[in-house]
Amino acid sequence: MNIALKQEEKVTPEWGFYFYEAFNKPAFEAAFNLEELKKKMAKVPVASLEFHQNRGDFARWIREVFKETQLAERIANICSTDEVLRLELLNALGNPEVAECPECETVSTPVKTWQMAGRPSKSGERLQLTIALYKCKSCTKTFRKVIKKEKIKA
Repeated sequence: MNIALKQEEKVTPEWGFYFYEAFNKPAFEAAFNLEELKKKMAKVPVASLEFHQNRGDFARWIREVFKETQLAERIANICSTDEVLRLELLNALGNPEVAECPECETVSTPVKTWQMAGRPSKSGERLQLTIALYKCKSCTKTFRKVIKKEKIKA
């Protein structure tokens, strides 16, 4: 799948995220967009969250289906267990604009955001980028990150 979807856009059933508690033990819950993923994470058993987080399933699905690489990285870096894992996953999904400072790893919120057109890819598709400017409260380093990518319709 090569298109960047908006977080609220639903994917077809074959691209959905299906929750399991273990191999061959389905949790009988599925998500077809990031908003649904967040709602399902709030109610599935924590064993299911741990199973998928340990395998990197959440980050892979977000990266491959929604092209949200920064959000996927943030989720991949969560190493908690039990209900702390649930809270951290929900927090990451709830606020995709937060970023870690590259110097001191303090979580920061953007001071300013703006949009611009990105360079065309090798296939010729163009993306609109949302860029955020951050100023770390701990070490005062200024940095910026792309927080969203959307396909520009031709």
